[in-house]
Amino acid sequence: MGAAVRVILLLAVPIGAIGTSRLVAPLTSGRARLLAAAAFVGLGLGANSIAGGDVSAIAALGAMPFVLRRILRLAEVPPFDGPFGATVALGSRGWRASRVGQVVALGLLVTVFGALAPALLVVVLVVGVAVAIGSLLVGAPQPARGLFRVLGALVVALILLAPLTLSAVLAGGSGLTVFGTAPAPWSTPGVWGLLRFAVGPNSVGPLTWLLPIAALVPLLIARHARLLLAAILTSVGVLSLALATVVAHGGIGPFAPDLMVVLAPLAVAVAALVGLGLGAFEIDLPSADFGWRQLIGLIGVGVAVLGLIPLVVDAGNGRWHMPSNGYSDSLSFLRSPSSVGTRVLWLGDPRGIPGGSWSIQEGLGWSTSLDGLPTGANLYAPAQATAGTTVSGPVELAIEGKTVHLGQLLAPAGVTQVVVVTSVAPNLTGGAVSEKLPPPEALLPALRHQLDLQEVPGGGGAVIFNVAGSMPVVSTRRAPLREAATPSNPVATSGWRGLDGSSSTSGTAPRTARHAYVGFAPASAFSLSGSKSAPTPAFGWAQTFPLSSSTVSVVLSAPPLDGVLAALTLFGWLAVSLSLIGRHRWLDWWWRRPRVEPVEPEELEEQMP
Repeated sequence: MGAAVRVILLLAVPIGAIGTSRLVAPLTSGRARLLAAAAFVGLGLGANSIAGGDVSAIAALGAMPFVLRRILRLAEVPPFDGPFGATVALGSRGWRASRVGQVVALGLLVTVFGALAPALLVVVLVVGVAVAIGSLLVGAPQPARGLFRVLGALVVALILLAPLTLSAVLAGGSGLTVFGTAPAPWSTPGVWGLLRFAVGPNSVGPLTWLLPIAALVPLLIARHARLLLAAILTSVGVLSLALATVVAHGGIGPFAPDLMVVLAPLAVAVAALVGLGLGAFEIDLPSADFGWRQLIGLIGVGVAVLGLIPLVVDAGNGRWHMPSNGYSDSLSFLRSPSSVGTRVLWLGDPRGIPGGSWSIQEGLGWSTSLDGLPTGANLYAPAQATAGTTVSGPVELAIEGKTVHLGQLLAPAGVTQVVVVTSVAPNLTGGAVSEKLPPPEALLPALRHQLDLQEVPGGGGAVIFNVAGSMPVVSTRRAPLREAATPSNPVATSGWRGLDGSSSTSGTAPRTARHAYVGFAPASAFSLSGSKSAPTPAFGWAQTFPLSSSTVSVVLSAPPLDGVLAALTLFGWLAVSLSLIGRHRWLDWWWRRPRVEPVEPEELEEQMP
């Protein structure tokens, strides 16, 4: 686990607690702010995100109180309904306080955290709609004005996330998977489990109901602005829970935003409502006659305090049930020199696959890692896998019982091992037991039925199969490969040998080799040094080259458009950030130097002792 990931996992929940405290600060006392912050930490969503090592979810959760506060400001919901600043030129003093500046500020905030959790873009839209609905129900004037401003902020975010936006749009309908893939419904809780955030090893037991129950108190006893804010927060929580329920049941086609990210507004709403309940008890009830409201307020405070007990229990040794071992421990043999130039295919519940993944069917995702175990490059999956049907198609055939030669069909992709994850992390002897994430029932029997897959014992939280007859991603042989050849033909996938060397993309070919195979896609983006002839298409997505030298190296031949687009995107981030800071703070500092006033000799003599 890298240092940046550790920092995000450690700081996101405390920062989110501070944001929740600030969210209720204008309407409550210090004690109520403290209770709201404690409730945010005590809810199981943060602890379960840490336990699963879910960087996207924990980052979105930490940012959500600040995002929600800015949305409430744009919607002019009391007490965030102060007048906007005057309209001034871009980057001028006071521009950030203007209406347009506030829209751009929200867009930049969503951009930064949306880069880590793309599902946050969907969540912000849902929150904007929920605030509009809540404002309409409480009779607020112009309830839709905030929604239009939120849409403007999302446009800003989509522009600043141009690489992500373009890849998703160009991918068509499958581009919706950039927001996440649907978890397995059989291992996902229902609506009542989602309400108490039972989406991991934490937040288990009847006491986890207490904080959601305490969140109902301000709807019964609050008055004035506290009641208005409580109603709108309830609307946010209900709509977030509704979307989470849809995702937990498989989503809508390819649209299934990350479940943990979708639950973030619900967590913030519950924690803020708990704080508003204590605030209403302290501020609204003393002026009212004694009755049932005082009784409910007193019970609500007690319930909220008791609801923090699971926080202490789940903390345990300070790891929040986070596994002490990872796949780098149980599957360390995949890092051996023999893995260079090969791929590992990961199958299972998307929540258990290391890094990002793509969907094959409901509850079954897939990804590949080059040269053994996953690296930082596998943390996020693009909107669409390049030549993804080369992998997903054969797996579907195996599940449907239409092939017993899955290994042969996967050979052109360089797959030498298939790893089926069955839990969040490996379960090793003496270590913590990880949450079970069973794959679809038909998957393992189908893989065990394949003639060219051999199961390897001792995978901990994974079932491992070795693939016979795989082709390294860059390989050579003497015989040419016909352009019309398919992986189902054994002659097409046999006889290939990897390069001699420590790199997957360069090395020395055997003396008898006359043709090289390059299993990278898209084929038009790569060329081969060691060949002076034009390539021939192979298997519909790869290519082969006639060899003219024994020294072989794969070279990127396409222009680095992604790098250029990324540079332009970072420049856009910087420009927007400097505009929000204001020219009077950075431009003047950059161009103006301290002015040295000339001193007359007579004045200098007077200053001398």
